[in-house]
Amino acid sequence: MGLTTTRPDDVEADLKEVFQTINTGTPEQARKQIAELKDDIGEDPELVKAEVLIKRKEIIGK
Repeated sequence: MGLTTTRPDDVEADLKEVFQTINTGTPEQARKQIAELKDDIGEDPELVKAEVLIKRKEIIGK
């Protein structure tokens, strides 16, 4: 019962880039990317997930 994404390919690529940026340890850059995406697509569960991941990494360092 998997759902396919309805996001445009460019938005999907931007989301992947955000998570890669988070994984490289540059949260400020990731926050900028998230803000830009929010301007384009509004609130999205993947953006919330990215923000939570940044906070988690800052708090526990992982």
